[in-house]
Amino acid sequence: MTDLAALVDGPLDAPPLLLIHGTAASSESWSLLLPYLTPAHRVIRVDLPGRGRSPADGSLDVAGQASAIGATAGPPRRLLRGGGRPLLRSPPSWRPR
Repeated sequence: MTDLAALVDGPLDAPPLLLIHGTAASSESWSLLLPYLTPAHRVIRVDLPGRGRSPADGSLDVAGQASAIGATAGPPRRLLRGGGRPLLRSPPSWRPR
């Protein structure tokens, strides 16, 4: 597994928030949310292999990608789920009103 490129925004002493893009996207897909997230979080945006600034490695090994994300961003404190269509997959209580 190759090293993953990551962008870090926000105060270094703030709680970390890891953002992982969906298929056929890159870390830039989170750019519009940065003004809302960075005042209270250190936002870490990774580029998965072959996307954005990360080189392609030809592997679809999910466990290897998870390991590379952990090596790049550190261990998670909380896990939030997203995806290409998070509002369609989220429980109704999580959807904006």
